[in-house]
Amino acid sequence: LIPALPPGRVCKLPGVRLLTTSGTYKGVKPLQEFELPADIVETVEGRRGASFNPWKTAQNYRTRLHELLWLEEAQQAQHTHAYDMVRVEVEPVRDYMDANGMMNCLGPSELLTRVKCESLLAEKRPCIQRGDKVIASRPGEGSSQWEGFVYIVTHNALLLLFGTEFHTAQPTPTQMNLSFSVERLTHRLMHRAVDEVRLSVAWPSGSAASAPSADTSEKLPDEGDTIAASLRVSGAELDEQQRRAIGKLMAPASPPVPFLLFGPFGTGKTRTLTEYLRIITGRKPPGAPVEQAAAGAKPAASRGAKA
Repeated sequence: LIPALPPGRVCKLPGVRLLTTSGTYKGVKPLQEFELPADIVETVEGRRGASFNPWKTAQNYRTRLHELLWLEEAQQAQHTHAYDMVRVEVEPVRDYMDANGMMNCLGPSELLTRVKCESLLAEKRPCIQRGDKVIASRPGEGSSQWEGFVYIVTHNALLLLFGTEFHTAQPTPTQMNLSFSVERLTHRLMHRAVDEVRLSVAWPSGSAASAPSADTSEKLPDEGDTIAASLRVSGAELDEQQRRAIGKLMAPASPPVPFLLFGPFGTGKTRTLTEYLRIITGRKPPGAPVEQAAAGAKPAASRGAKA
């Protein structure tokens, strides 16, 4: 495998350093690989019958979450490989237009590779994204494989970054087979988080976590609804569901529990979390950590800040 950015190569393309560091773990604490089990891959690809049991208990909690993460990763890999290309023509590019409409001219050692293709968008978003890894090989040849990265995605073309000798090693234009993959670092970090989760939080016990009895005659006031009402008065540009979500995040929880904000693409999840962070950090001194500001303003808010 011929690397795109071997040690010693100097590439001055904007943002190119992120391509090599986004999948690199720099922590001190060891991080396991958490390799995808073959049976889960075969299940997702339809070559094996499904036997997954989603029911979780305190005893199998970690096992079930590991399986869910592997299922998600296998599904993501399958979707990404759906955009693999066979015998597609590639050509060198000596200039390109960036997102700001500026034309950028490239030096001789910084050539990009253009691949013209259709149907790169799903839900109005690129299916192949910047930073995804790509492996290129000549059709019918099992020898040299070239590592590359997706550098720019447009509605009908990809600009890829390969090693400096990619285009001198074969005629131009030429046909290549392209296979895409997604970096695994994020999945590995989530697996480690599962191993380190506090079961006393994920599976709380005791009177504080017990549900109210069925014969409760009077419903206690919901502090989350009270906070949501105050947001409505404050004039924040949020809909009712977003206000209620922030209210739940701000309300005290006993014991503290994780908070899952779920919704389809385009429903305003990022907007909701941005507004929530703006609220809990509104009075913090410059440079103060979020947890400190949240704890100083309201103890209950720190659980959301830490999450």
